[in-house]
Amino acid sequence: MKTRGELIERILKLAALASSPSENEASVAALQACVLLREHEESLFVVPQTSSPGVGWVPEKPSQRSVIHEAAAKFMEWRKFVKDHELNEMRAMTSGLCAACGRPFVKNSAVVQRAGIATTHQECAGWWWNFDFPFDDGDIPF
Repeated sequence: MKTRGELIERILKLAALASSPSENEASVAALQACVLLREHEESLFVVPQTSSPGVGWVPEKPSQRSVIHEAAAKFMEWRKFVKDHELNEMRAMTSGLCAACGRPFVKNSAVVQRAGIATTHQECAGWWWNFDFPFDDGDIPF
């Protein structure tokens, strides 16, 4: 039996031949690729599990205190900031100028926006960390 890599290589070659200008060659190659895919479906597409969590399975307890990874913590902090400041990460509905760098952005480009306040390129989103948001009458606690 061929290795998984050899099978994939053979199927890719057959797929390339399936676009041959010769109808007969293309048809035979496509058929052979399909046969290989069906015969070796499990070895090609089923990823073997190294451990099989089932009934009663319990994850291994780490030896040290669990901490949130630095990248995950930064992402969580940004998500909270976006929510707390009513920002929207979205595709631009129109073109405009970035409040952070002054360069234009085009319709459908990735932007961060607070409606009626400002819009920045996605890559300029760090600008929002130091932006002085306008006072909102709803912020008065009484």
